[in-house]
Amino acid sequence: SLLPRIAEKAQAPNGKGVIFSYKTEPNKFYYRELIAGTKRYRYKLIANAITLNDALDKCVETYIELQKNKERYKPDCLSSTKSYEKKKKNGLSNKVVANRSIQQKAKELENCIDDFLAEQRKKVVCGVLAERTYLNKKQILKKQMTPYLENIGAYSTNQLNNNTFKGYLNWRVAAISTKRLEVGIIKDFILNYCAINSLLARDIDTKYMMPIIKNSVIEDQGNSPLIDKSSWSGVVEELKKLKEESKGYANHRGEYFNLLFYRWCLLAVETGLRPNIELNRLRWCDIYRVEVACNPDHAGNNEQKWIARIDSRKDNLSKQRTVYSLGGDDTLRLWRDEQQNYIDKYCPKIRITEKSLVFGNPYREMSRYSYSRFTRQWHLMIERLKDNQKSYAWNNTNFTLFSLRSTYIFNSLLAGNDICTTAKYAGISVAYCEKYYNRVQDYKKSKHIAEEEACEVGLTNKQPKSYLGID
Repeated sequence: SLLPRIAEKAQAPNGKGVIFSYKTEPNKFYYRELIAGTKRYRYKLIANAITLNDALDKCVETYIELQKNKERYKPDCLSSTKSYEKKKKNGLSNKVVANRSIQQKAKELENCIDDFLAEQRKKVVCGVLAERTYLNKKQILKKQMTPYLENIGAYSTNQLNNNTFKGYLNWRVAAISTKRLEVGIIKDFILNYCAINSLLARDIDTKYMMPIIKNSVIEDQGNSPLIDKSSWSGVVEELKKLKEESKGYANHRGEYFNLLFYRWCLLAVETGLRPNIELNRLRWCDIYRVEVACNPDHAGNNEQKWIARIDSRKDNLSKQRTVYSLGGDDTLRLWRDEQQNYIDKYCPKIRITEKSLVFGNPYREMSRYSYSRFTRQWHLMIERLKDNQKSYAWNNTNFTLFSLRSTYIFNSLLAGNDICTTAKYAGISVAYCEKYYNRVQDYKKSKHIAEEEACEVGLTNKQPKSYLGID
């Protein structure tokens, strides 16, 4: 039934409540205040008050009495907790009532996805979110997450629990990198829509709700197509063309990235660093110039050379490791000069320090470029290369960025390095490295090649030098 209409109403002198009377009883005045932390009120009849002025004069005394009796309500108090008392009288336990009060809101997951994507679309319009990122989120939530949830019978947010996504990695048939991207976007949806809008049960721990994909030395995309010598020559030539063409760009930022990408690819093949989590985060303080002595020549003279020593310091890998690269020294020296020349010309306020990223973006305070930027540039290069490329390393699959790392391992074994050394430098297990060894054996049988003689590296006692300290 509807509550009676208010006849008179005024703010109490103490400012913490109101005084009012109902039209059904205009000569009875009540004091009302909000219970802190709730949406309920306390009421008490103001004794001997028949006018609003009388009620204003006597409400302080009523307020004091009400404070003394906060925990229990008298018969003349019109408390909104009558429904609670009624449930209690009917035999409902306090536990049942409590559980009903904390039950989370429920909403159809399909509607949640639509609302979330609508919010993301607004970010695209405002320029905060890239169009490609929005399309990835839409594809994954609509085409991957929704079928999975339907498969396990989850259609509403109140059906989600801590174990909902535990089977996603086994259900989804895709590469590890793809699964990692999808899990990240699904987690974004869970945290930034469902959790924020109180659509998850209180016992759900969002920190452990999504499956964790660790960077394993075995799951390393090592099956990416290898780049043989003739194919690599074509790749290098195409990278050089892109670098030269960009010099005429009106936007010289493209010139910088193409120059960076050329050196980035060369260093990837020369060091075998993982392109997404190692090479892209390499800092100048992680690399040094080390002097070495190669095998003596026919005249009996030792040839002194400099090589690059790279320390991989990523905690999310199995362990730290050090890589020595003969060709990496030239690549890093040339890149250091090219990068500094560009910065002096276009970004004079930027200062390169030991903590700076080797392949950082000077237009964003030397922060790293997104890995997708490198992927797009690689695909552009491969498309241009396709018509002139005759060999794709025993299969018809296009080269990927991880082909650079696979090629490093392949070339190391082909040069005569033992499996243990190659596995150590690549950061993979010896057993997994044997798969590459089998490829090398097949390659030697199928094609005769003129292998370059490798130098036997012997480190001198001289102190390693920083690339930023070269004269």
